[in-house]
Formats: sequence, structure tokens, C-alpha cells
Amino acid sequence: MIRSTVKEVLSAAHPRPRGVLVPSVAAALTLVSGGTALAQVDLYSNGSVNPSDPGLSTGSVTGNGVAAPGGSAWSEVQELSVLEANALGGAAVSLGSGATGYRVADDFNVNGTFGWRAKSISLFVYDPAGSTTVSPASGVTVRVWTGQPGTVGATIVFGDSTANRMTGSSFANLYRVFNTDGPALAAAPDTTRPVWRLEVSLGDVILFPGRYWVDWHVNASNTSSTVFAPLVTKAGSRGVAGWNARQLNSAGSWVAISDPGKPAVTADVPQDLPFIMHGDLLTSPCGSDFDGNGFVNGDDYDGYVQAFVDGTATADFNRDGFVNGDDFDMFSEAFIAGC
Repeated sequence: MIRSTVKEVLSAAHPRPRGVLVPSVAAALTLVSGGTALAQVDLYSNGSVNPSDPGLSTGSVTGNGVAAPGGSAWSEVQELSVLEANALGGAAVSLGSGATGYRVADDFNVNGTFGWRAKSISLFVYDPAGSTTVSPASGVTVRVWTGQPGTVGATIVFGDSTANRMTGSSFANLYRVFNTDGPALAAAPDTTRPVWRLEVSLGDVILFPGRYWVDWHVNASNTSSTVFAPLVTKAGSRGVAGWNARQLNSAGSWVAISDPGKPAVTADVPQDLPFIMHGDLLTSPCGSDFDGNGFVNGDDYDGYVQAFVDGTATADFNRDGFVNGDDFDMFSEAFIAGC
């Protein structure tokens, strides 16, 4: 069983919720201007088939019949049966900063014929002693990868671990609570864990069809508190096959986020993280990827200029049978737009 992640856990020995620290393809380009795309939409949710639903709400009434405050809903940690439930409320995402800070990560697939122009991502967090009026986050750093963070060959295609890309935050009208009707000593629901939605810029990054990973770190508004990322919550399920969220700990190791379950004899179950990707569906191929390696960069520009000077057929950007200024202008516009 993995015990190295910092988690917020309710054990069978604690009838009330308590925060416990347990010791613990394609490419992208940040665009300068717009290109061929449809209107911005919710492109993908990592917690639901509905791209606008993060996969956190379990309804307005807890398993033991307690109603949520008016206008809000619960996000209740689930049970498999009355004899087995999840114990994990969330995974820490705020401890430390920079290279030594905790981060969490999960994967997603870019669909559509030509891919996405990803504009922003919505993330979800809570403070175990939080408020509905003061955001638990003062900033967010985010990165997008072409492979699983920490593995050989994984490449960062957007973002870094220093720039604050948070553009806004709001109370999500959800309260994270532990399971109320599972094994003995189930938790009484309370409103100490209001879930907040954080809006984070992705800088109009182009993502071609394929599999990516996104990771993030949250700067806590209250430096004496730990901010947690809640986990995707499916009614009546401890987890779904294929869930594979990760956490980077203070030792610099990426480890699986798994729920230890309660009672303690239950099996560890891998978890997933909720997030929503926003942006545009690309409606045409990325013609300025001149060398066809999945990246739009200076090599493409240099290659096209050389082909244009040489008058080769590959420089006929508009495919009209002639290599002339129209082709150069069209390629330049596509290159500036990032596609």
C-alpha cells in the first residue's frame, strides 16, 4: 500500500472529519494571435462525460440524509458497500514551492480531427478549515506534458513551476465531506471544506490529437494551511479502472494517488483528479508545421524560407501550382497564428 503521499484521510478511528498528514502525440505552441477555430467551449472534463461537469457533486443530500446548505451540494467520499468506503478526501497540492513544492498530475486525451486551442483550465481545491468568501489559493503554476511527468521522454510543452497563471477563483457551491453511511464510525457531514474553482490560463496552447498530462501546484492564501485537490467522485464507487492521478512529493518523487480505504484492511484504489479544459476545436490542419514533426517552431520557418528561395513544390502553401508571394504571406500568417 502506498503511504508516501500527503493526504487528507478519515480513518475508521475518527468519527469526525480531520485533516491528517500521512508521511509520506503531438506538440504545443503558445499563440500570439487567433487562427481557425470554433467558438470557445468546455472541451473536456476529467471527471465526467459531460465536459462542463467536474465529477465532484454527489447531490444535495448526504448518504445519511443531511441536506446541504441552500443552493449548494455535497461532494461526499464514496463507499463500495456498508462494509467498505474510501478514506481519502483529497491530495495535498500546496506544500512547499518551486522545485520542492508538491504537485499533482493527471492525463487527458485531445480529441477532434485537428486538435484543440486550449485557452484555460478549471481546477478544484479546498482548505480543511476553509471559507466560502476567501479563496484558499493565491496563485497556481501549471504545466502540460507530452508524457507522464517524471518518466523518460516526457516533455513539457507549456508552462513552468514559477509563473502564476491563475486568473480567478470562486466558491463552487460544493462542500467536500467524508462518507456518512459506510463502515462503523462514519463521518458526520459539515461545511468546513468548501470547494473552490480556480481558473488558470493555458495561453492559447495548440494541442494536436493525442494523450497529454497536466500538473499543477497551488500557492496557499494562508501559508499555515494545506490546500488539497479533491478527487473525482463516482456514486457508489471507490474508483474506476484506468484512474491514474499522481503526486510529486517533497522528495521529488512522483507517486500514485491511491485511496487506502476504511477499514484499513481494504485494498488501495487508484484515484483521478477533477479538471475542465476550455478552448476551441481546431477546424483545419496545422499547415505551418513544415517539417511535420508535430512542433511549430523556428525550424519550420527556416525550412519554409529555404524551400521558398529554392522554389520547391513544398513551398506551394496554397497548392495552386505556383510558388510566389501569396504562399509566403499565407505561411507567415499561419506561423504567427501558431498553426
